[in-house]
Amino acid sequence: MTNYVRNSLNSVVDECEIYLARKERGGDDTPMRVVPLGGKSSAELAHIQVENENGEISGKFGWCFVCRRQANLYCKDTRVPLCSVDCKKRHIDELTMVDYKMKQYSMRGELLTDGLTVIRTLVKLVNQKENNKEVV
Repeated sequence: MTNYVRNSLNSVVDECEIYLARKERGGDDTPMRVVPLGGKSSAELAHIQVENENGEISGKFGWCFVCRRQANLYCKDTRVPLCSVDCKKRHIDELTMVDYKMKQYSMRGELLTDGLTVIRTLVKLVNQKENNKEVV
């Protein structure tokens, strides 16, 4: 899960770097996203060559979300830049694992809440029983 969080943060930084480079080149209607969400098609976007921390020049959509190489493709489902089908598979696998772990954490929270409810109920019952002893 830490890989996915790191990759997500890298992707945000990448998009900012590419956006600023496109903006410097000129263009008030420069989209924030590297992968188009609508409006301009990918063919209309200016290809900016920026170097990342590994010395890799950006591809059409920046750098791969998974391995940080040039990304000339993107995942149509998650809209993240990718370099290959292998990286897409790794990306989907990581996303599936994150989803699974988040459901586990959610379930743990529900179980914790249920456990606390049971304990509170038992404490109330014990207190009621103690109070009833004193009255008798």
